[in-house]
Amino acid sequence: RNRVLLLLCFLVYAISYVGKYSYSTNIQNVITELKISKEYAGIVTSTFFFCYGSGQLLNGVLCEKLNSKWTISVALLGSSAITGSMFFLTNVIVMAVLWAINGLFLSVLWCHCIKLLATIRAEEYVAKSATVMSFSLPVGLVAAYGCSAFFTYLGAWRVTYLFAAAILCLIGIVFFVTVGKMERNVEKREEVAMEATQGAEGNIFQVFGFLAVPLLLIGIGTGIIRDGSSTWLPVLLSDIYALPDYFSILLTLSLPLMGAFTAIIAVRLIKKTNNVFGSALVASILAVIVTVVLNFVFEVSLVLLITLLMLLSLAAYVLGNTLVSVLPLYYKGKLKSGQTAGLIDAFIYLGSAISTLFFGEIADDFGWGAFMIIMFGCAFIILISSLLGTLLKKKSKVIEIQKKE
Repeated sequence: RNRVLLLLCFLVYAISYVGKYSYSTNIQNVITELKISKEYAGIVTSTFFFCYGSGQLLNGVLCEKLNSKWTISVALLGSSAITGSMFFLTNVIVMAVLWAINGLFLSVLWCHCIKLLATIRAEEYVAKSATVMSFSLPVGLVAAYGCSAFFTYLGAWRVTYLFAAAILCLIGIVFFVTVGKMERNVEKREEVAMEATQGAEGNIFQVFGFLAVPLLLIGIGTGIIRDGSSTWLPVLLSDIYALPDYFSILLTLSLPLMGAFTAIIAVRLIKKTNNVFGSALVASILAVIVTVVLNFVFEVSLVLLITLLMLLSLAAYVLGNTLVSVLPLYYKGKLKSGQTAGLIDAFIYLGSAISTLFFGEIADDFGWGAFMIIMFGCAFIILISSLLGTLLKKKSKVIEIQKKE
């Protein structure tokens, strides 16, 4: 039962990324076909990220009171309908409105998945759940960019929407039927494992106190770096190196691919440092070094640009996995896992919204050099926040993680 639940949550979130990124992976196709500016094209993605992040805040609170089977299934089916409708649309404003609603639908998934996994009583599933759920993001993104590149190569990039809609609908039905069967088979005394709250003692501010502020700042910076680089890299490659759209999208696959390695790295880092800020500090040092070098060489070599952005993505995915996968599950019993995952993910996607809303305009008005400078600034803020948390953590025994065998 534990394995099935973990597999279901993994598939739900990984597949959601194919739908979630079906627009942003094709943003260069949108710019080319509709003949619009980068800033205008970025509005659609920004509205999605804004509503997704806002929805995370709301769902982080409500997930403890809602039925996860129904909530996740309805969200997936609703997202499927909206994603499929994008196939027929050419008006950016209409697309932005619908994509914003899609963001609200999909914002329920992460906190409900973490809530369900946190109810698994077997301790050996803590690290396993954190690792497996960390893999859902890179696997989903690789699938999203792979589909986009494939259909773009075939000259039918809009089919990406139909494909994403179909698999969202399928996993929604499978999740509802399978979890329903599990609920019927489980004994009454164990039904709490599917829907009850985790009996946690407090929220992130009660447990971390002042240190919740640098933790959330790290989240914003992580979203800016992670989604800023992956969203705008196809456009950057097209502008600077004049690559075909499908090839630019294909090269962008290398960024989320790095996330596959970070699932294990994030778990091992937090075990070694015994503190979430220590893990973030290691990743932020790498991010600062990479962004400094990027500012000098991004126009020099295509291979060097891709390599450096892969390293930057490695750092960003370590940060993201640490905050939204590892932390909520390792602190279960102290924190409400679903609520914590939703709140932190909301701040990460606030950063994502900022990157897609403003970076296109910045690139249009000031060039890609300004884009690289801002990426460095975000990496530096993450470094300072991580360092502050690491230095102050000695004064707070609450945030020490009890090492598990």
